[in-house]
Amino acid sequence: MRLAFCAAAAMMIAATVAHSENYHLVGQKPYGTMFVDAATVKQTEGGRQAWSTFFLAKDGDGSTATVGVAFIMTLEEYDCAGSRTRHLYLQTYNSRGDPVGQTPDPQPWQIVVPGSNADVESRLVCNEEFRSLDPGIKTTPLDMLRAVRTATRSR
Repeated sequence: MRLAFCAAAAMMIAATVAHSENYHLVGQKPYGTMFVDAATVKQTEGGRQAWSTFFLAKDGDGSTATVGVAFIMTLEEYDCAGSRTRHLYLQTYNSRGDPVGQTPDPQPWQIVVPGSNADVESRLVCNEEFRSLDPGIKTTPLDMLRAVRTATRSR
């Protein structure tokens, strides 16, 4: 399923601009799809950091996200040795890619639950061998938003 979605999304993306991310699928829900951007993984004193993006199947209506929000990017910190993760920063965007909100408020550490999205994120960020199994999708956030929404409508 994971590879099928990545292949479908890659085919739907007509062009890639110079600034692109390297999206690795984390998980899908009826209301959206989450990716880790492998191009942003960096080593820190406490472990690693990377940006994750959650693309909503449709703009937020107040129940799934703030009204008008199309995608949410979070800077995550990973304690790879301790199997913990936390949000450091959250930025929301509309469907034109304009920032519409932010929360620069580091959250407390959370234990990574096996089989959760956080587990997949941690493996993609902390385990280079695991990450190398998925070449990812190199594209821009707006092109990925369009691909996710097209794939969601076709299900």
